[in-house]
Amino acid sequence: IGSGFIGGAISGFACAPMELVMIQQQRFGTSLLGTPAKIITETGLSGIFRGLFMSCGREGIFTAGYLGLGPVATQTLREEY
Repeated sequence: IGSGFIGGAISGFACAPMELVMIQQQRFGTSLLGTPAKIITETGLSGIFRGLFMSCGREGIFTAGYLGLGPVATQTLREEY
């Protein structure tokens, strides 16, 4: 379960900037390349990682549940039934 959480948290580093760009595109109707440029111009390079820790936490919890708890639940069900 811990390995699933760590793996998911690491994937948050890639997901957070992409999700931020996607949401900002939907809000402002800007282009794929124009949106990150706008974010960086307005907030600096660190602005592209806004929401990073929440994204890492969400991805970690999801991956731990999906990859970690599945085998544990399967084993428990096989032992009891």
